[in-house]
Amino acid sequence: MSMSEKKAILAVSFGTSWKETRQKTIEQIEADLQAAFPDRSLCRAWTSGMIIRKVQKEEGLQVDTPQEALERMSADGVRDVLVQPTHMLDGYENQRLKGLLAEYTARFDQIRLAQPLLTSQEDLEETARALIEVCETARQSEPDIDAMLLMGHGTPEHLPVGQAGPSDPNAVYHALQEVFDRLTGSRESGNTESVKPGSGKADDAAAESENPEKNEAGPARAAVYVATVEGTPSFEEAEAAILRSGARHVLLAPLMVVAGDHAHNDLAGEDEDSWKSRLESAGCRTTVIDAGLGELPAIRRLYVAHARRAERGQETANAGKSMPGCKMADAAERERESTADEHDAAPMNRTGERV
Repeated sequence: MSMSEKKAILAVSFGTSWKETRQKTIEQIEADLQAAFPDRSLCRAWTSGMIIRKVQKEEGLQVDTPQEALERMSADGVRDVLVQPTHMLDGYENQRLKGLLAEYTARFDQIRLAQPLLTSQEDLEETARALIEVCETARQSEPDIDAMLLMGHGTPEHLPVGQAGPSDPNAVYHALQEVFDRLTGSRESGNTESVKPGSGKADDAAAESENPEKNEAGPARAAVYVATVEGTPSFEEAEAAILRSGARHVLLAPLMVVAGDHAHNDLAGEDEDSWKSRLESAGCRTTVIDAGLGELPAIRRLYVAHARRAERGQETANAGKSMPGCKMADAAERERESTADEHDAAPMNRTGERV
């Protein structure tokens, strides 16, 4: 990589071996960043060494790690580095990136780290609106869709000793759910009565909650439910709420930057334990959207906005220090290389996908 300028923007992703979704998500985010910062050379780095090795072997694609990219930029005379992670959250992976950047502060005149996708309340609002629009667009061709279920990754509530992270690592998902509830106005908060998941009682639940006037006019917006693979809210909680609401047709979509293995298999697979199959066994119809968040222009604009604020010195993380305004941070992006090695064909990424 040869630098023709002294300023660069470094886009840091976990990486993915799913080429099609990479082209539609990570590469589009990178293209938007380059267009927004024409005076900066765009550099790419992935944090998963295993994925880097995998794409090198399968595609001949060479990608730097963040450390390698920083070394190259320093050797090429770059003095001003703006770093934009494509991480969903300020979790373990983002904290590790901060630690690495702290080691390089003396090598550059300036290193500024922008925030990941879901950091502020405004980020939650914009993300929720973008996904509601996706749902409403789908309802134009399938007007009977009355619920949307989003699959995030999530993380266990307590991180292992020695790992940085907040005490409630799944708080951002609950905060996002609150935004969906408010914007759709179609889900009653605080209702803890449940229908047994997988009981095939969707039609019974629908009958119990039937409102003739509401059914005649149709709901203004479908309710949106957030669930996670490894944390909270869980699929079981979301499924119970969906069945309790009387929803009959559920739109499924990943709450992940790329649509990788989780989206293809855990969410929409034909196996009996996929979310799609479990909802269908409970009596619901399903429709699947196989697209990562990075495909949405509104989401990519958030990344660009974060980078612009960081360049101006607003909402910028000091390398190695906590980023301001990250109370909703979680560690969903956390990678366990040893776990991923057990799934060589579909390793797991920290933004919630097996890549």
